[in-house]
Amino acid sequence: MATFKKRQAGYKSKNAGDYFENMLHFFGTCQRIEVVRIPNGCKVVKIRGKLVTIPIKSPFDFIIVKNGIAIFLDCKTVESGNFCYSDLTQHQVNGLFNLERQGITSGYLIYYRNINKIIFYKASVLSSLRPKSSLDERSGLS
Repeated sequence: MATFKKRQAGYKSKNAGDYFENMLHFFGTCQRIEVVRIPNGCKVVKIRGKLVTIPIKSPFDFIIVKNGIAIFLDCKTVESGNFCYSDLTQHQVNGLFNLERQGITSGYLIYYRNINKIIFYKASVLSSLRPKSSLDERSGLS
């Protein structure tokens, strides 16, 4: 029973994430903003003498461009009012933070489903988050 509930929660979370990403694409089209989705990739490795393709995660989800200005971001959705440290994907935060240090706007775009609000958090804010803490609205840009 617990496995079924976890699977059902996973489907709900994936559907909410897909909805948010589709909404981002639609908004971009309406505003004449180029929204480029970064696909997950593959890596070829040698295991026991055989070449095997394994999936690898992308460093972030989207590049958004308008009038020569680019923003690199990863999209997240949460049901509750908090986005906690444990919700971060550390390799993404590190990659986005390195881009921000080069002068490129980058971070997480988080959709809070319960309050129907979207907030952008810069990578520097994400990288300063510590275990057992969470982000609040004041530390982001809505």
